[in-house]
Amino acid sequence: AALMAALFIGVIATGGTYALWNKSTTIAGGTVTAGSAGLVISSPLTMPSTLLYPGLTTYGAFVVTNTGTVPLQLSVQSLTGITATPFSQSLTVAVAIAPAVSATVADCPSLASYPWSRILTSPTAGALGSTLNAGASATLCVSTALAANAPATAQGQSVPAFTLTIGGIQS
Repeated sequence: AALMAALFIGVIATGGTYALWNKSTTIAGGTVTAGSAGLVISSPLTMPSTLLYPGLTTYGAFVVTNTGTVPLQLSVQSLTGITATPFSQSLTVAVAIAPAVSATVADCPSLASYPWSRILTSPTAGALGSTLNAGASATLCVSTALAANAPATAQGQSVPAFTLTIGGIQS
């Protein structure tokens, strides 16, 4: 009992613990690699200057290229440069990835859905639901639509200049 008490006091005094069994081993070296992410707009977005009326949708397209070495999950990060007016509050902007890189603006109206769609004055970030592989390009379609119930003061105007920021998150 005295030996156990002395051992207990010795362990408490040193502030550590003692293991009955110890084992260590050396492992073989490994390689850690890192990728890079890069997203470049290969062609700028140009929206038509058509005067809008309720229910009219216009389209534009641009190409993005993943210049990095890792796949990127594409998303709309922001939509800026718009002041609140009856017109901008009645205008919806939507973005989708075309199924073919060679798609043009003419292909945009036939897309089944636009995964990101927001009123021009209240945009929030959102995923586009597609991954862009390293070195690959994609055509993104942008639509603008004036609501069918837009006030009369919102009619007969063209889409104002805005900045659409597209981003990619490593997937």
